[in-house]
Amino acid sequence: MKKTFQFIFLTFLCFFVSHKVQAADFYVDPMLGSMSNDGTQAHPWSTMQEVWEQGKIRTGVWSGYPNIAVKNPDGSVHTGDTIYLLSGYHGTLTMVGAVNDDWITIKAAEGATPEFHNISIDHGAKWIFDGISISYTYGPDPIAKPSPVSALFYVTSHNFFGRSRDITLKNSTLFSYMDNSRWTTMQDWLDNTVSGVFTYYSEYITIDNCNFYNTSFAIAFLGGQHEEIKNNFINWVSGDAIRMGGTSYSKIEYNIVKNLYLVDANHPDLIQGWALADSAEPDWMDYGGQSPQKGLEIRGNTLISNDSPGQLFAADAQGIGMYDGFYEDFIIENNLIVSPTTHGITLTGAINCKIINNTVVSNPLGNVSSPIRVLPHKNRTEGYGNIVRNNICSAIGDHSLFTNPAEKIYGGVTADHNIKNLTSAMSYDLFVNPGDFNYRLKSTAVSAIDAGSADLSPTIDLNKYPRDASPDIGAYEYAQIIRANVDNSSSITTSDALLTLRKSVGLSMDGTAWQASATTGDVNCDSVTNSADALLILRYSVGLSMGSTAWCEG
Repeated sequence: MKKTFQFIFLTFLCFFVSHKVQAADFYVDPMLGSMSNDGTQAHPWSTMQEVWEQGKIRTGVWSGYPNIAVKNPDGSVHTGDTIYLLSGYHGTLTMVGAVNDDWITIKAAEGATPEFHNISIDHGAKWIFDGISISYTYGPDPIAKPSPVSALFYVTSHNFFGRSRDITLKNSTLFSYMDNSRWTTMQDWLDNTVSGVFTYYSEYITIDNCNFYNTSFAIAFLGGQHEEIKNNFINWVSGDAIRMGGTSYSKIEYNIVKNLYLVDANHPDLIQGWALADSAEPDWMDYGGQSPQKGLEIRGNTLISNDSPGQLFAADAQGIGMYDGFYEDFIIENNLIVSPTTHGITLTGAINCKIINNTVVSNPLGNVSSPIRVLPHKNRTEGYGNIVRNNICSAIGDHSLFTNPAEKIYGGVTADHNIKNLTSAMSYDLFVNPGDFNYRLKSTAVSAIDAGSADLSPTIDLNKYPRDASPDIGAYEYAQIIRANVDNSSSITTSDALLTLRKSVGLSMDGTAWQASATTGDVNCDSVTNSADALLILRYSVGLSMGSTAWCEG
């Protein structure tokens, strides 16, 4: 028995060690590398574009899913490996036929900023891009936009060679130009912007913790499924910020979107979705000509049409707009939507959808209220089984809501526990500081605190604070300022900031006033305590405004 156990243990150990040995690291350095090198840290290759074009990566193509035919069999980089990129220009990466059976990671080396003109992938699988910067302004003159698709990161599928899937872009920055201060005409925006991410009939694509600046459409997914758009920051957009056309079973979570521009005939939306047609020439008034969009979860997003007084070409951007259904089994919860339009949240043709615990308000820079609407499909077929609960908004109803004071809702909607008559005056009674876009609840917001229904309410709020058995109405659960009060005293002072800083660098808290049982110090609600929290606490302690910061205290 003992020998049997030893054999099993040694077999497991050998497998583990061999697996670890197989995974290798490679390095690419545009400044000092050469393609005649072996790609080691001491002898790096030159650019990622050349690494791909010279067949250094052993990859494959679909040979009838899930089978893969090997491509570049002599390539040095295998699945499971990581390619570290050093600072400099890595070119235009065009990967056609790039299917892996396990992940290959292309990642910025520590402290490096690798630059790409654009990246496109056609029928590829199992790729991670981490910590890169993409802009068509990188590279040699003359500056040229990506072609044929004007997008910085493009993923597409092929109707013969197969679908793209399992591709992640994270911790990266994408922009047309970083500075838009010289764009004084609408044509400047049209001439200079391109889309950030565009995917076409792909699946399991993830865009995580990326920054987007000065794009036309920031993120657009068409015809996919099982996609994730999460933790991104999107600023200065001349089209729609996030689009999901015909994309089902996907998530849009914890993104911050703001400052949309109106420069053409497009009606800008902070988030937009629509069902796709079954045929090339659909009758859009015929439900039979479209496949419903299903299972979309829109959660924890902060969506602000614009937050800069005097913004040139500021768009009255619509909030969450789903205008061409049907939509089935959607969950829209814990979102803050600041929109000076009559479409705060709109679903036209909804079936079994849940709109719960959202705060939907008019932009203080505008003057139009922002309602929640559940409307019939465009062919006048009504939906059914929908729930609108625990929301704060100006109204819940249909197109007659501004001329007819009587509430009217189409489509089998259960609406309860909502504050649905929000006015500008009420905003200052409910929220900490609407003029500074701080829509957390005041301690005196008695109409919202503990006034919601626990039935189907999310267990956390927009800031990931836990909700209790009597949840508050709206996206935020009221919380006293306890995370910042790390010494459990009667006020927030610079001492709290210094204690948090000490904690963040890993020093012992023994003998200090730190009260670990009372608080975490995590005032930006990112689940860690670090120097960013210390700086936020310091800012609060000296009386500066916390608007437009990551401060998530009450």
